[in-house]
Amino acid sequence: MKLLQNQLEVLNCAEVVTEESKAKYLSVSKQLEDLLLKQEIYWAQRSRIPWLKYGDKNTKFFHSKASQRKRQNHIKGIQCAQGNWVDKVEDIANVAIGYFDNLFCAGTCDQMEDCLNAVPRKVTPDMQETLSSEFSAEEVKIALFQMGPTKALGPDGMNALFYQRFWHVVGDSVVDDVLNFLNNGHILPDINHTNIVLIPKVKNPKIAKNFLKLFGY
Repeated sequence: MKLLQNQLEVLNCAEVVTEESKAKYLSVSKQLEDLLLKQEIYWAQRSRIPWLKYGDKNTKFFHSKASQRKRQNHIKGIQCAQGNWVDKVEDIANVAIGYFDNLFCAGTCDQMEDCLNAVPRKVTPDMQETLSSEFSAEEVKIALFQMGPTKALGPDGMNALFYQRFWHVVGDSVVDDVLNFLNNGHILPDINHTNIVLIPKVKNPKIAKNFLKLFGY
C-alpha cells in the first residue's frame, strides 16, 4: 500500500501528463482501492475472532462482555419534562411514555385545504378507487405470513410464528379484528399497546431525547 501511494504521489507531481501516465494513475488507484478494501475486511474479520473463539463459552471473556453491556444499558435515572431527576422504575417509565407520546402525536392545522391545494395531484381517479377499496382476508394473511417469524414479541408474548403456525385455529379471529379496524376504523385499545425498549444513544444519557426507542409489537 505504501509503495502504491508513493507511485501515486510521483504521478501527481509529474510536470507532463500523457495518456500513458493517466492510464498508469488509474491502474495504481484501482490497485490501492482493492488493497484498502481487503484491509477493511481483514480488520473486520479479525475483530470478531475473540467473540467467535470465546463468546459462547462460559468464560471470563463472555461474562465481562455481558456485564459491560448490562452496565451500559442500565438506566439509573432520567430527567422529567420539569427538569426533576427521577430514579424509580415507574417514574422512569412514565417519563419515557410521556416523551414519546408527545413526539408522535399529530399536530393541528387549520389550513389543511390550502396546503393540499398547493400540492400537485399525482393520484388519478382510478388509483384512488384502488387505494380506497376495502381490504380482503387474503391480504391480511399475506401480510402476516411475510412477517419475520421470530421478530419482537408483543405485550401478549406472542410473535408472528405463533399466528403462522396456528393460523388454522386463530386465523378467522385475527382476520375479523384486523378487517374491522382497516375497513371500519374500530380497534380494541389493548391491541394498540406496545412494549418500549430504551437504547442509549450517548455514553451517559440523562434525558429521554438521549435514547432511541425500540418497539415490540
